[in-house]
Amino acid sequence: MIVSLSAGLLSWGFADRIEAANSFLYGTFVFFGTFSVYNLQRVVKIAQANMFTPWLLWVKRNRAIIITLSVISGVGALTSLWLLHLNNIISITVLSFAVACSLLYVVRINGINLRGIPFLKIHVISITWTLLVVIFPEVSGGSIQGVIYVFLAHYFYILSVTIPFDIRDLKYDNTIYKTIPQILGVNRAKWLAVLFLLFYTALIQLVFPLLLFSPWFWLGVFFTGCLIIAVNERVSDWYCAGLIDGSIGLLGLVYLLA
Repeated sequence: MIVSLSAGLLSWGFADRIEAANSFLYGTFVFFGTFSVYNLQRVVKIAQANMFTPWLLWVKRNRAIIITLSVISGVGALTSLWLLHLNNIISITVLSFAVACSLLYVVRINGINLRGIPFLKIHVISITWTLLVVIFPEVSGGSIQGVIYVFLAHYFYILSVTIPFDIRDLKYDNTIYKTIPQILGVNRAKWLAVLFLLFYTALIQLVFPLLLFSPWFWLGVFFTGCLIIAVNERVSDWYCAGLIDGSIGLLGLVYLLA
């Protein structure tokens, strides 16, 4: 729930900041869409899992409720999408690619999914989220000015906040995934995540230069950086799913209000 709320808030904040029409609808679409897909992915994972995290055990016990809520959320996403009246082939292509990546992340074809391809896991997540949350509203309005900076900035941001999840999951992830903490170790992975956060901070100034003068923006970046530095393999699911996912929503609030 928190990750979907945060993603929706970030998409709404970004759409509002670029003065996209019906900016709130982008937020509701992302909220309902991510809630539906994210939870259906968990249902698929419990059918494939050999080892269960506490979160997957909870999903297993509440499978029927999760499927029901996911279907309802899917209807909410489709309704939001219909209200947006999309007629832009670029935005439809971007959205279709993001949805395909979300499905292929867990659905296996010939015994393999995108999550299981070595070195690819975190990049699939970052590209999918970036396309869905910020590039989709950007191109839906017909604007592609600065879209490369928008993509790169948020791609690095999602990379930075995803690495802590890989650190938390070190004890569960199969070594074939070749995640960044598996390759570099925990400490180097954390500092790489901080470096990615700094890349985001530099690139976003090319998109929204007024953020340079916002103390709330810098406070949000500092807060996220502290969360990244403090993460370790022993943190609870709620540290990542609550605090770090919540910091994504904080960035959305900065976009809305700063």
